[in-house]
Amino acid sequence: MNTNPEYSVVLPTYNNELYLEEAIESVLNQTFSDFELIVIDDCSTDSSNGILATYEKLDNRIKVLKNHRNIGVARSLNKGVELARGKYIARMDGDDICIPERFEKQHMYLESHPEVGLLGTQILIIDKDGTLDPEFVWEQPTKSGINAWHLLYTTPLCHPSVVMRKELLLAVNGYNAGYINEDKKLFTELVFKTKLISLDDVLLYYRSPKDTRQEKTLKFAPYTQMVSHEYMQKLTNQKIPEIWAKILYEFLCRGRIDGSVDLLTIFELASFLQVIFKAMIEKNLVSKEEGDEVEMLMINHAKNMVLESYKLASYN
Repeated sequence: MNTNPEYSVVLPTYNNELYLEEAIESVLNQTFSDFELIVIDDCSTDSSNGILATYEKLDNRIKVLKNHRNIGVARSLNKGVELARGKYIARMDGDDICIPERFEKQHMYLESHPEVGLLGTQILIIDKDGTLDPEFVWEQPTKSGINAWHLLYTTPLCHPSVVMRKELLLAVNGYNAGYINEDKKLFTELVFKTKLISLDDVLLYYRSPKDTRQEKTLKFAPYTQMVSHEYMQKLTNQKIPEIWAKILYEFLCRGRIDGSVDLLTIFELASFLQVIFKAMIEKNLVSKEEGDEVEMLMINHAKNMVLESYKLASYN
């Protein structure tokens, strides 16, 4: 008789003593109970260890692994995945909160949609004290083709909200520890193997403190651009200028064009977006049903980028 759980919830944590109990409770209180919770404590120096020891004794579904040294999120996740017995890997972080129906709704969808290998959810942003932040909206696309396009310049799925088929995660050798944005790197690998979407339902409270948000964005920007550049090259099987990924990121994420970039470079990139779109169609990253919508995104991005560059050139 197979006694393995359906879900393996993998939760890496480092010094999350203020939020860890609430995060764990939100997992234990799920309406879907066929899971194991694997917590990897990445050598915390606060009271996390005591909190985890208490919970491990309270619920036999909880397994705690303590790293002997701090190894980072990606390596910690891989250790959790290696121990996982579930058919699905559900992600969770030590400072976020699951809505009670999260696992149940994701499980129902994945069981009835075998073509989807990674499923996220909509989220609400909370500050340090747990209050909602209505000013920061991070909408998760619900179509795989839209996600494939957005991966050119951003990270369109909220990592701690996703559930993945374990076999697909193993097929890409898990998380790449060479990247601090291991989530975006993983998504750009999985998108070639399966559909990546998010449900319409808000099923996670994602903690993003206002006072550290800008600093975090600036820290991750060059890594986002690096993975985007690698993704564009893999899509098109061509070597392309690194500056193109930076231009897309600066314009589509931050709404600006660097005044030092000449018009010819902008024209070349705008034209190349059509090559990328065709490659997505050929590699089945964008379905026929999604084609018109993604093509309109491509056209609008190219047009707006050129127009903004003209305005900037005229102003200067």
